[in-house]
Amino acid sequence: MDRVVNEFDWILNDESDQLPQKVAVAVADAIAKKQMRVASCEGVSGGLVAAVLQSFGATRPFYVGGCICPSLGSLSKVLGMDAKTLSLYGVSETTAADILRSFRKWISADIYVANLGIVPTESPLPRTDNAGTVFLMLDVTGRTTIKRFQWAGDVADLQSKATLSTFHYLQQHLCSDQLNEKEFENG
Repeated sequence: MDRVVNEFDWILNDESDQLPQKVAVAVADAIAKKQMRVASCEGVSGGLVAAVLQSFGATRPFYVGGCICPSLGSLSKVLGMDAKTLSLYGVSETTAADILRSFRKWISADIYVANLGIVPTESPLPRTDNAGTVFLMLDVTGRTTIKRFQWAGDVADLQSKATLSTFHYLQQHLCSDQLNEKEFENG
C-alpha cells in the first residue's frame, strides 16, 4: 500500500492536464487488491474517470459501468431522480447525496464515485457566481463522503481538476487505515 500513497503525494501539484498513468495504475491496483467493483456517475469530469477505469479492461475487470449526466435534467432522466427536488436544491450537497442514493439503486458496485458541478458558460446568459462549484462524492460499501470545491477556470480546467481529484479522493479512501478489508467484509 505504501507504493500507492507515495505515488499520489503529488497528484494535485502536477502541472500537466493529464492524469499520469502511474497514478491510474496505482488506484487500479488498490481496487483490484481489495477485489471491489467500481461505478462512476460523472457530470463535470465528462466521462474521463470512466475512460481511465475502463481502460484496464480484462487485466483488472473491476469497472462495472456508469453514466455521464452533464445536467440536472439528465440526472432526472437517467437515474430517475425527482425533477422537483433537483430544481429546488440545484447543485448542492443535498443533490450530491441524492445522486449517490439513486446511483446505488441504478447499478451494483462496492465503490461509487460521482461528481456534480456548475461550469462556466460562454453563453449570452449572465454568469452565475457559483460557477466552479464542484461536489465530489464517494461511497465505499455504504460509507458516503462528499467534498465541495470552488475552482477557477474554464470547462476544460474544471473537467481536468474533477478527474484528478476523483483519483486523489479514491486513493485517500482506499489506502486509509480506517478502510481495511475486515471493514469491507462487515459493511
